Order: sequence, then structure tokens, then C-alpha cells
Amino acid sequence: MTLTIDGNAAGRPGAEPGRPVPLALVIAGGWIGMVALLLAFVGPRVLDGVLWDADDYMRIVQALDWLDGAGWYDVTQERLNPPEGVAMHWSRLPDLPVAGLVAVAEPVFGRDMAVTLAAIAVPVLLLLVLLGLLAWAGRLLLGRNEAELAPLMAMLSIGLMTQFVPGRLDHHGWQLVLGGAALACLVHALARPGGRYLELAAVATALGLWVGGESLPWLVALSAVLWLRWIGLGNAVLSEGLRFSAALCGATVVLLVLARPPGEWFAVYCDGFSLVSLGLSLTVLGYWLGVYGLRRWGETPVRRLAIGLIPAAIAAPALVVLFPECRGGPFSAVDPRLAALWMANVGEAAPLFSERGVSHGVAALLLVAPVTALAWAAWRARQAWRCRGAEAWVWVAFAVYLALAVLLMFWQTRVHFFAHLFAVLPLAVLLKEGWRWCDRFGQSALRLGGKAGWLLLLSPLPGLFLSLQVNAAPAGGEGDPAQAAGEETLPAYEQTRCLLDGLAASLEPLRPAPGTPLTIAGFVDLGSEILLRTGPAGDTVLAAPYHRNTTGILDTMDLFRASDPADARTIAARRGVDVLVLCPRLKEFALYEREQGLAERLVNGTVPDWLHAVVPPDDSGLLMFRVVLSGESGQAGRAL
Repeated sequence: MTLTIDGNAAGRPGAEPGRPVPLALVIAGGWIGMVALLLAFVGPRVLDGVLWDADDYMRIVQALDWLDGAGWYDVTQERLNPPEGVAMHWSRLPDLPVAGLVAVAEPVFGRDMAVTLAAIAVPVLLLLVLLGLLAWAGRLLLGRNEAELAPLMAMLSIGLMTQFVPGRLDHHGWQLVLGGAALACLVHALARPGGRYLELAAVATALGLWVGGESLPWLVALSAVLWLRWIGLGNAVLSEGLRFSAALCGATVVLLVLARPPGEWFAVYCDGFSLVSLGLSLTVLGYWLGVYGLRRWGETPVRRLAIGLIPAAIAAPALVVLFPECRGGPFSAVDPRLAALWMANVGEAAPLFSERGVSHGVAALLLVAPVTALAWAAWRARQAWRCRGAEAWVWVAFAVYLALAVLLMFWQTRVHFFAHLFAVLPLAVLLKEGWRWCDRFGQSALRLGGKAGWLLLLSPLPGLFLSLQVNAAPAGGEGDPAQAAGEETLPAYEQTRCLLDGLAASLEPLRPAPGTPLTIAGFVDLGSEILLRTGPAGDTVLAAPYHRNTTGILDTMDLFRASDPADARTIAARRGVDVLVLCPRLKEFALYEREQGLAERLVNGTVPDWLHAVVPPDDSGLLMFRVVLSGESGQAGRAL
């Protein structure tokens, strides 16, 4: 297969008149089928109000706060870690569709149903955008008649689909869409020099940085591709780096105005979109301006390599000097104790083959698609290198992106989302080549069987069956609290979490007076959902799993880990805690169980006299206790 920039593969309208169905209809049909499949599996769960993790609940809380009067720039979560609150490092961009859909649907369906509809619609609409982007890039590599193979491979990728299932409102879906957009624009820029695709790639990259710092490696990858082109092709393509970096700076300036109020335009936040982001963009631009100034000495690739190191030696240290507080990375300001107690136990941030992350078998499975795509992209780049035309550079781009993604997976497992995204187009081309090989067998059953075999070989379907088997296994083992309570027949998702839909009703009898907000100390991973469930009552929560919530997380963990009940009581009194909420099914419980602290004692039925057990919502899996300090009757609520 070669890139025919001026022919069929370019995807010109009417270039291949034999196509039976328009590509847009094929994509729409595939998307509708995938949405129906996802709803069949997870629809009942989402309709019950069960989302995927804490970030999904917090996204709704942030969007609703904005609808209820919080300012555009006000992303402080006032009800978290009272009385100070927590200044979240999140972007408003993912709030836009959630808030918009809720605002439109609420007058008709009420707020609760409007939130549910938004939770279902937003991720699947993002998926549709991603599929369209992949098909757009696929027309260049696969031809107009087979461009649908790109979205097909995406829909077969578990690593991607898990970020677009109904109820998944976290920012990862946005980052995948924006990362895919930048890569698709880069592919078009390499195949069709002279367009505005690099400027569009810069805008998508800047938006990705606004959504989250996880997009930074793909800025590095895109810049590396442009740098390699300059090394290989010389000053004829030097303008590409200048155009991209200038557009990146322009987009960053605009987004900085949208992201920060005027009083914070010059504030430094290492973990969020701020002046640091603009400094990074200016560093990229400064590098390319330096290269431009030295261009006359770059007659050969070796000389260009040498002079390319000079501006790099100036720009990189300058960034460190300008922002010394960020030398340790985005989490350089995190309390060391918080990092050791909590952040070190975040599974998705663990290295790929770490004991804290996924099993080694699943880790190996996650590597199959990106490593296969990397090998294929490297081979295709080598084959096409003799001509050094558009096709060679497109495959170099895929090889660079995939190599960096695979490498970073060994640093943090969650990078596999991006690795599987970047693998989609190379694997789609490999599938096309495999199917073309099968066509030699004519209309025989061998041809059909061969094509099915290629599809199974390149898709993660075996991994799907494996994951279904793993998810179907009972949670925990002998002595697991959920099994001890006779809950082994619960659905898989209920075996590893608690249901909080009835929490608000259970809290009502505990209020000293109707409408009086309570302060709740719950397991850290419950914090975001508790905020959502108790929003109308205005209850506050000590902790949720966000690194800026330092005092709230440390006080919560110290409370539940305390081996002496008197120490736990002191913490509860100092923070004004009214209610404790525990979920023994969560993995978080293991952190407290091995300390044999308050949480472990409460689960085993040892309740100190300053706590009164309260009946939790039916079948929720929760344990709830009212804090009763001296002088209180402790009779509110229903004692067990």
C-alpha cells in the first residue's frame, strides 16, 4: 500500500464512485451499534446512578455547581475539606457539554434524569467525534472505500472503549479525542504539505494541555516528528516547526485567558494550565526560532543535528530557571506523606508490571496491540524510506508516537489508553493488507475464514473474553467482608463498590435540625459520590481523591488508620465530623485493614462509645456511624 495523495486514497469526493454506502453512514451505523451494545452491558448500571469512578461523579458536581451559580473561573469545591474547600486543578472544557445537556433536559425531565441523560450522552458523542477523526485520517492510508476499517479497529479496542462507555465523564475521553485530532492533523500535514493542518494540530494540542497534563508527551512526540523531518529534509521544511510552535503559542494565550481569571494570568501552577503552560509553548517556539537563526550552517543532516542541540541547550534550562518550583514535575508540591500513603496506592498511576497495578497477564495483554502496531509502523517506515516521500514520514510519525506511548506505559499503566489509540490506524492498514492477501483464494470459505482470522488476530477480542471472565469471578477471597455478608451473588460491579443512591435519605434523621448540613468523613474514594448524592442538602465531605485535598485526605486516613480510638476521636472532634461512612468492599479498606485501625475495628463490630451505629441504605454495603461527643444524646437516627 502506498499513499496516493492525488488519487483515491486522498479521499476526494467522487474519487471512488463504486462505493456502495457513504462513509458517514457507515460510521454512524457502526457508532449506533456500538452504543446499543454498550447500553446493553452498562445501561442498567448507569440508570441506577452508578458511574465508573470518583472523577465521573466530581465532573457532574463541578458542572452542577456552575449551573447553580458558581463563576466560570470558580472551580473551587467549597463542600470538600471544610471550611477551606479545595481549589481543583480541573479544566472547564469537559464541563461544557455536561452542563449544557443538563440545562436543556432539566426543565423537561427534572435534574436527576437530566444528569443521567448527560452521563449517557456525553461520552458516546465524544466517541462519535473520535471515530470520525480516525476515518478522516484513514482515508489517506486506507483509501475511501476502506476507510471504515479505522473506526472498526477502534471499536474493537477495549483500551479505547472503556473511556467512552456511558457514565464515563472523566477527562481521559477528551484527551483521547484531542490527541487523536492532533495526530490526524499531523498525518494530513505530512501527506499534504501546505495546508493549515499543523495549525489545527497545535490548537488540538493546546486544548489537550488545558484538559490535563497527560497530553504533554504527545506535544513532545509531534515536535519530535517535525524535528526529524528537519534533520532529514533540511531547511525546506523548517517552516513546519515555526508554524506549529507559533500556533501553539497563540492558542495557549487564548486558552490561558479562558482558563484563569485576570488576577491569575501570571500565577504558576505546576499541576494545571497556567503561566507554566505558556512558558512551555514559548520554549518550543524559542527552539524553532533558534534553529531558524542557525539555518545557514545546516547544509547536511549531521550539521543540522549539531546545531539543533544549541537552542535546546538554551531553551530547556531556561524553562527550569523560569519555573524552579516545577522542577520535580506537576506533583512537586504534594506533601511527601500524602504521596506515600495515598498517591503510591493509585493503581492507574502504577508502572505496568508493578504489584500495585494490573496483573502481569493483563499487563502483557495491554502491550500486544501497541507493540504490534509499533513493529508494523517501523517496518513500513523502513520500506518506504528509500523514497523519503509522504508515506515514509507518516509511518515515522506513527512509530514515534507508539514508541513513546509504549515506553511510558512502563512508567504509568494508564498511558495504554493513548497507546491503543495510536495503534488503531497502523493495525487497520495491517488488517487491510491481510485481507488483500486472503483475496487470492477467490470466493471460497478459506477466504472468509482467513479474513475472520486476521480480524481476530489484530483485535483485542480475546482480551475481552478474558476480562469478562475476570470480572465474573467473585470479588475477594476467604474472609472477604462482602462474602462474609453473603453477597457473593451480587453483580460484579457491586462486589467491589457500595451503592450510595439511598445515602441522602439515611442521613436525614441524623440532622440536628431540618436542613442543617452535616460533615461526613468517608473513605477517600467515596468522597466525590457523597458530594453528588448530598448536594441538595449542602453536606460537606472531608476527603475525595484529589492531590490538592492534602489535609482532608491525611486527616481521613489518619482517622481510619488510628489504632487508638481516642486518637480517632480527637481527629473527628477537630474536624467537626458528624458521620462516618465506610465501604468494606472498596480496595481502599485494605489500607486500613492492615493497620488494624478504627476502620478494621468497626467492620469487625468493635464500636467505641463515641460512635453510634446507624442503619445504612438497604443492600448498599455501607457501614455508617454517627459521631457522638460528650454532652450529646446520640439518639438521632436509628441505632442498630
